[in-house]
Amino acid sequence: LSGAKEVNASGKTFTVKSSLRLQVDRQDDGVAYTCRVDHVALTATHEDTTQVLEVHYAPIVNIIHSATLPQEGQYLKLECVPQGNPSPDPVLWTKDGGELPDLDHMFVEGRELTFTSLNKTDNGTYRCEATNHLGTSHAEYKLVIYDAPTTPSPSTTSPAPTLPDTTGPLDSNNLNSAVTGNRGTVQPHCPSSSSSSRTYLSMPISLFLLPKLVSSDSSLQLQGHLERSVLVPCSLSAPLCVLA
Repeated sequence: LSGAKEVNASGKTFTVKSSLRLQVDRQDDGVAYTCRVDHVALTATHEDTTQVLEVHYAPIVNIIHSATLPQEGQYLKLECVPQGNPSPDPVLWTKDGGELPDLDHMFVEGRELTFTSLNKTDNGTYRCEATNHLGTSHAEYKLVIYDAPTTPSPSTTSPAPTLPDTTGPLDSNNLNSAVTGNRGTVQPHCPSSSSSSRTYLSMPISLFLLPKLVSSDSSLQLQGHLERSVLVPCSLSAPLCVLA
């Protein structure tokens, strides 16, 4: 950059002044400007001097939060980040336009507002305010706390299968019946032999989960389990066989 030059002569000495006028903003704070002088007497090097520009400006404020979707019971930190010259310190935290509530799980340390364990009463709008001699600025953060995810407890019982009822005939040579339902009905045939004829008695038997069917005659019992075969023995000494 070329500045305005002013030359003063005094005998054999010349004084040269150069000035530079700038329109600065906060982006120019900390920028270094160097003035360099070249002269025929300075054959090996040149003379220069550097000044760092310091720009004073009112603060601007941002809030950085540690959680995107804060949940109940979580840890949360809000950090107030002001930028200004002179540095705006300390900062002021408020909630919903008033002072922060006095709570054990909430505290301010420096520019940070920390919640050790969030709950729904912490919902609200939090403001950080920063001030220096040039002005005041603030930023706001609206805290909305979501429910914590729940994990269903493991079930201690498994649901009983729903299977159709089945019916199957049984005879003296093949007395097996598969119980395939939560409740099944089988139709056993109990034969009785005599010298002149053979007679069958049919009776429905209802089977439940882990069934146990006992005959009126203590010598005859019927037991069955789901998905397994049921063996029904039939030993008769009379023309009829009665099962209860």
